[in-house]
Amino acid sequence: MRSGQFRIPLLKDRHTHPFLYAALMDAADLRDVTGKDEAMARIERAARAGDVELIPVTGWIDGRLQFSDAEIDAFPPMVIFNLSLHSVLVNRRARDLLDSRLPLTVDARDQRYWTEEQ
Repeated sequence: MRSGQFRIPLLKDRHTHPFLYAALMDAADLRDVTGKDEAMARIERAARAGDVELIPVTGWIDGRLQFSDAEIDAFPPMVIFNLSLHSVLVNRRARDLLDSRLPLTVDARDQRYWTEEQ
């Protein structure tokens, strides 16, 4: 570490996500949900609310809330972003939609080096 630099415990990034956060401002947000039923209801409202090609959901905390493939595959194309933005759940319809446009992203979504899980 060079002089004048500080080490911040548990910080894994050397970047920020301000524009992505701005783009996701209107997404369904799961940060304060108290259980699976409430989370599913929010996702359902988001699916019905707009005519979007891909439903974004933010604020998912994987240690608090788990989704099965069957639960998320019941929705139109959807991506659920972890609160940290470093892991995602992508349902089957979203994978099919994104595969032709962003094949490397779809293929890499479960690889540790890509999602930065450590």
